[in-house]
This record gives sequence, C-alpha cells and structure tokens, in this order.
Amino acid sequence: NEPSEQLSFSWTAPLASDGCKLTLGGVVTTGGGAQLSFGGSFRVRNAAPLGSFSALELTGTGERELVVVSVSTLSCDPEAGTAEALGIVSVDGGAPQAFRLDVLDTGEPGSADTFRLRVTGALDTGTQTLSGGNIQLHKAQ
Repeated sequence: NEPSEQLSFSWTAPLASDGCKLTLGGVVTTGGGAQLSFGGSFRVRNAAPLGSFSALELTGTGERELVVVSVSTLSCDPEAGTAEALGIVSVDGGAPQAFRLDVLDTGEPGSADTFRLRVTGALDTGTQTLSGGNIQLHKAQ
C-alpha cells in the first residue's frame, strides 16, 4: 500500500520541412558534467526525413554510445536558425528509444551554436553551447 506515481509524456512532431538540411559535429558538456561528442547530418527529401547521427557520452565511470536508428521528422526555421529532429535512437546497441534533438545555428564559425539532445529514460543534455565544432542549417535548395 505504498504511494506511487506514473508519468507519461509525448513530443508532438512538427511537420517535416521539405528541403531542410542540417549538418552538425562537436562537443558539449552536459548539465550533469559528462562530455558528449557528436556528429551527423539530417535532411528532408520529398517529404521523407533521413538522418545519420551518433554521439559518445563520456562520464566519470564509463561511456555510452547513441546511434540514430530512424528519423520521424526534421523541422527547420532558417530565419530563426533553429532545427528540431525526432526519431528513434539505440543506446549501446540496446532497445530503441525515442529521441528529440533541438539545435540553434547562430552563424559561422559556430562559437555560439547550441545543442540539446533528449533520449527517453536515458539522457537530457540540457541546452548547451558548443565547446567545439559547428552546427550548420543549410538553406533549402
């Protein structure tokens, strides 16, 4: 007869932005003090979001590898310099989990770009400014 709680949430995916293209690579320090290095690219072609992305989280006790399995949407706002990707990621080759990636491209050379990666039940980097690397939101062609 112990009290308990249950929490559920959902991310509402915006429509994919046709022609959107995002390339990113860099390093951030998470809110928990771990170092996360990442790289990849996302794009929307003929209304189909595609992506290849991986990240390596280094903590004081070990490391975790995150690899995107599929992308359900990529939404871009070139005027604001923002992009949002949602999909499925694998953590250390384990069961698929939902992810959400939010980035801000502040221009070149990327010294003020921001990055936030959330993986259900596994990780939330918090919004972090890159300590190295670059995020590039490309104009639709």
